[in-house]
Amino acid sequence: MKQRLDYISWIQFIGVLCVIFGHSMNDIAVPGLLKDFKAWIYVFHMPLFFLVSGYLFSYTGGFEHKGGCYGTLKGKISRLLIPYIIWNVLFIFPKIMMADYITDQVELTPGYFGMLMLYPRNNILGHTWFLFALFEMFIIAILFEKWKKNKLLWIPVACALIVVNCFGVTERFLAIGDLMKNGIYFWVGLLLGTVDVEKLKQIAIDKSLILWGTAIIVVCTVIWAFTHDGFESSMPVNALLLGMAVILMIGVLQIKLGIRGRFIEFVSRNSFAIYIMHWPILMVIRLVVYQKLKVAPIPTMLVMFVGGFAIACGLAWLFRQFKSPFMKGFNKVVLGM
Repeated sequence: MKQRLDYISWIQFIGVLCVIFGHSMNDIAVPGLLKDFKAWIYVFHMPLFFLVSGYLFSYTGGFEHKGGCYGTLKGKISRLLIPYIIWNVLFIFPKIMMADYITDQVELTPGYFGMLMLYPRNNILGHTWFLFALFEMFIIAILFEKWKKNKLLWIPVACALIVVNCFGVTERFLAIGDLMKNGIYFWVGLLLGTVDVEKLKQIAIDKSLILWGTAIIVVCTVIWAFTHDGFESSMPVNALLLGMAVILMIGVLQIKLGIRGRFIEFVSRNSFAIYIMHWPILMVIRLVVYQKLKVAPIPTMLVMFVGGFAIACGLAWLFRQFKSPFMKGFNKVVLGM
């Protein structure tokens, strides 16, 4: 059993905050500056999780750690695909209850359920596409692991994935567009996972150029975006540079400043459950505060952000208190805890 990595816990913690903060602005008339900030967050907040997944997979031994490809993918089915199916079914009920307030309408037909399974991005409520896409990424990792063993392939594969990231399709079928977008992040995570932890930390501590270099990239890409009509219209290479730089800077900052804490570790350990549960919580808060009580956009957004994060964390803690075999199985399979 390898040690828990503080910089990974910190990156996951920031990732969860960014996801909830970005989603707290959905369907709310927030000012343009906040929309721009949301677009900035969206450049890196999901790639961050793909990079961390690749890193931890490589760090813990890859396919050899879980008994080969078959054993690993069998485990990923229970950890990713089964929760994907369960949550897609469970989210049908809040969709029906809040049909007048959401754009994702439900059809109780086999075709609708088939669409949810094959077009993960079309299931708006819950954002479960991530589970499906990550499972597919581990299938692709069978090739990645072979290429990783040959250092001469590291740069060519990275270059190919950069091209795919910047100029690939946006196909929603089987989350193909998301795989093309996030493949480079998973690959970089795999490569970083081969570096000795202490050596990695020492590089981050000694080479201040890394921190300053990534900070300069972040500033330059932000300037570019705001002089070219925002991040959504910014060149793809710019978004890739920004995403990589921000993720690297978050990790380096933790190592340099020694940021850690029990709450950070708690959120990191339960990031899967918090990610899954926060979205329906936000939906209910928005329905009550924004659509029923008519509270202004910015206070609503703040209530959604704080409430969504706090309630999801509270539920994760509560579920962990039940020690029965059923609840342990439920927490592991359904909530990923």
